[in-house]
Amino acid sequence: MLCTRRHQGPRPKTPHQSNARGLVADDQEMSYVVVMDAGSSGTRVYIYAFSQASDSNSSSSSSAATLRLVSDTSQKSSPGLSAFANNASAAAAAIAPLIQLAVNTVPVAQQATTPIFLGATAGLRLLPADQAQAIINVCQASLEASPFLVTSSAAASVISGQDEGLYAWISINYLMGRIQAKPHLPTFSILELGGASMQDAYETTKTVKRSSPQEGYVFGVKELRPTPFTTYSHSYLGNGMDAYRMQAVQAMPSSKGVNPCFGNGNGTISIVYTYNGVSGEARACYAGTRLH
Repeated sequence: MLCTRRHQGPRPKTPHQSNARGLVADDQEMSYVVVMDAGSSGTRVYIYAFSQASDSNSSSSSSAATLRLVSDTSQKSSPGLSAFANNASAAAAAIAPLIQLAVNTVPVAQQATTPIFLGATAGLRLLPADQAQAIINVCQASLEASPFLVTSSAAASVISGQDEGLYAWISINYLMGRIQAKPHLPTFSILELGGASMQDAYETTKTVKRSSPQEGYVFGVKELRPTPFTTYSHSYLGNGMDAYRMQAVQAMPSSKGVNPCFGNGNGTISIVYTYNGVSGEARACYAGTRLH
């Protein structure tokens, strides 16, 4: 079991890059993909570079193309797209620097064949449908105005909670070497704590899938290997870290701008935390919340 938490604190404005280009042979071609993760606390762009080579171990009569992650470049912009619920057009400016980073990263000659996607998660799922769709329409237009390959009219979309859990499960098991393992190894289960929702996902069995009373939560993931993974995924909307923090504020109303559930740097608490201009003292928070 792996528990993951998305980074919620401030991030540097300079891009983060993980690079392993030294592992790429001269005869390997590079491929790129641009993915934008529009979460509740901010939007992150990930520019992935893959090496493409023939798999000599393939049992197929023709050589199979194998992709290996070579490098990734990422950057975050804040706030999340849900902040533009009443001004959808402002979403374009929010993601413009992220698209520009991709333009600066992907070679010009490959931009027209590099796909770009934007997936929004719980922040937009919590909004009324018309407000969320207005923001998505603005983002779709921004993607279509970029030099990258837009593969459909839904390149920008609000993904379901089940898909969000599945993508997290696939990512962790890919990074841990379990997706591509031969022979098949047990996979990791995940609990992912986001800003506005929490996801859990794990591999299960076909028997469970056939007998599951919760239709829509067990999936056959077919694209990753010849024998599909059978995976359970569920999202708990409103159970993210920021959402819990808001519930704490509502449960213990502030007095004169002070809420006990936010540390003010005194006593044993050295980190100052404020939310909507309200700060407080953690020991008083413990004294109040432990009674509930």
